[in-house]
Amino acid sequence: MFIPDGVYGIRKTIVVPPKVRMIFAPNAVLMPLADINVIQLKPESYLEGANIDLRYMRVPFTKAGIYLNASDIFQFYEQTHMMKDINILGKRATEGWTGTGILMEATEPMTYIDNVKCNNITITNMQKGIHLRVDPKITKEADMAWVNANFFHQITLMNFEYGLYLEGDSKVPRDVGGNLFDQVQFQAEAGTKRLIYCEGGTNRFDIFGWDIHKLKPTEAAYEFTKSARFNQIVSPMAAEITEAWIDNGYMNSFLSPNNYVSDKRINALPISLPYVPNFIGNQDDYLVNGHKRGYTVTQVSTHPIVDGELTDIFTFDTEAGITFDAKNATYENPIVLEINTFSDPIIYAAFLTVMSSWGSQPQGFEMELYDKLSNQWIGVHWTKNNKSQAIAVSAPWASVDKCTKIRIKCWGSNLANKQIGISRVMMTSTKLGGKAYLPYTEYQRELPEISFPPTLPNKKIMVGDQDDVLLLADKRYKVNLPGAPKSAGNIWSMFSMRREQFCQWTNPTAEQPAIIEIDFGDKPLQFLESVGIEFGWTETPKNIKIERVTSLNGAYVQLSNINGNNSDVIHVTARSANTFKLRFTISLSNHENTLVRVNRIFATTGDDYPKVFVNTESDNTVYGDLRFGDKTKGPVLQADDGAFWRVSIDSTGALKTTKL
Repeated sequence: MFIPDGVYGIRKTIVVPPKVRMIFAPNAVLMPLADINVIQLKPESYLEGANIDLRYMRVPFTKAGIYLNASDIFQFYEQTHMMKDINILGKRATEGWTGTGILMEATEPMTYIDNVKCNNITITNMQKGIHLRVDPKITKEADMAWVNANFFHQITLMNFEYGLYLEGDSKVPRDVGGNLFDQVQFQAEAGTKRLIYCEGGTNRFDIFGWDIHKLKPTEAAYEFTKSARFNQIVSPMAAEITEAWIDNGYMNSFLSPNNYVSDKRINALPISLPYVPNFIGNQDDYLVNGHKRGYTVTQVSTHPIVDGELTDIFTFDTEAGITFDAKNATYENPIVLEINTFSDPIIYAAFLTVMSSWGSQPQGFEMELYDKLSNQWIGVHWTKNNKSQAIAVSAPWASVDKCTKIRIKCWGSNLANKQIGISRVMMTSTKLGGKAYLPYTEYQRELPEISFPPTLPNKKIMVGDQDDVLLLADKRYKVNLPGAPKSAGNIWSMFSMRREQFCQWTNPTAEQPAIIEIDFGDKPLQFLESVGIEFGWTETPKNIKIERVTSLNGAYVQLSNINGNNSDVIHVTARSANTFKLRFTISLSNHENTLVRVNRIFATTGDDYPKVFVNTESDNTVYGDLRFGDKTKGPVLQADDGAFWRVSIDSTGALKTTKL
């Protein structure tokens, strides 16, 4: 059947019967005059050259330009169904479109659409470009229906809410799978919600999407729902495909230059060459344990830390890291971390990587490296509206010669509690090896002499008892237990070198935790470097919060908040010029007996003498006053007859002796 040139007003659906070829002349145009499915294809029909113009309709268009009903049974066996060279034009707009370009749907049990070939299709200004659908009312496997194994080649979709919309499941009874979309071009507009929305499985999309940045910040260009499985998007796009997608399904993949898959041309995973980076996990990471090589992490912004320490981002534990309260974290007010790597610069730095666990990744990232040779910050990666990508990686071409600083800005939580987590920061040097392993070809069999030199300022190093400034803190300062009452032990035991002494709580809860408060009065600890707490006999708490006051009559500020603890020693960096108070809040026991046992609380400073030893030279001369804080104590001397006498003094300054 040949349709000559002309404009045809249509009031009823044109049905192309089985075995019929309907071919339109180049200037033949169909203009619907009612809200109808314009053309309906039957099995084994053929449609070519149709131009469907909806731009001048006087009533809203809510139906489909081309419609296929699975009740007609489109099958593989000895059949071919095809449409080609189709142009469907909706009303021009940048949002608020209606109607569907091509609709293939199954609404009845045991119906299906297979093996339909759609080539050279252009659809513009529609609510949905191509919609494959199995009705949700089909719930029993015995009543299954499907829209599977269809072909879409050279498709142009422009100005739409949903470009490709696959509604169903990845399995029977509502299977929408095995559909191939090849060479699909999308043009997004401000009203676009999704380029691809998919509930099905094993579908393949070879696509390119233009101007994804026009989408509203609340939208995502690509979405795989919970039922979507084993779908794949392949695209030559770089940054934009990684900015805005949601994957709540299973094993769906996005292959693009910004996912940085290994080179498939060779069966090898090579090491890096200068400015030709490869990154194979831990072994190539140059930042791992950087805090042990002098790297420092500074939070420039003021967003509260809910859990973890800043230096946790250098550890192997990808569930640890830092958790921020991101309620107020926006593009204008982002969370900002700066990492100083001057002590061990990264030469030819590449692949800056930020990881987040359990869906805590931020929606927005700005990542920068400071190049010491050119003395400038260089932006290496940006994301926005990130819903599903747990790992953000800079492009392989975004490198610097000598990286001495890293700046990470992030905002926009994906979680209901409005928190953002950063569990690991990684990067590789394309000149030097990673820092995660021992380079066996370079190590010496004989270890050098072990040495523990005196601690320098601004270092969280402690050499046992000798560096502790909180020994006998209960006698020097005011120590209170304002929380849950202790069930055994003594306050003084937490500040004693007697290992078995302790202070114990039974089942401290989050609602009524154990609290230990140390008040230094108006003479603060100066240049506090670190603070720690130890728990004996595996009676450790799950939650430990450490707070401090850094100004006279000031408020407590959180220093560290550790949840899910299993360690018996907690030792955290605590650098501050003045510390007027310390507070430890402890809850939830790890032990089956519900006990928490505190054996020692300790601290180090950069500008005060430790309290453990008498500061003497080799001749045992004391340079400084020897002061006894307890008036019942004093020098004890041995007489000629072997008896011991204590020397004390009364309020007039007169000395007296007491035989012991």
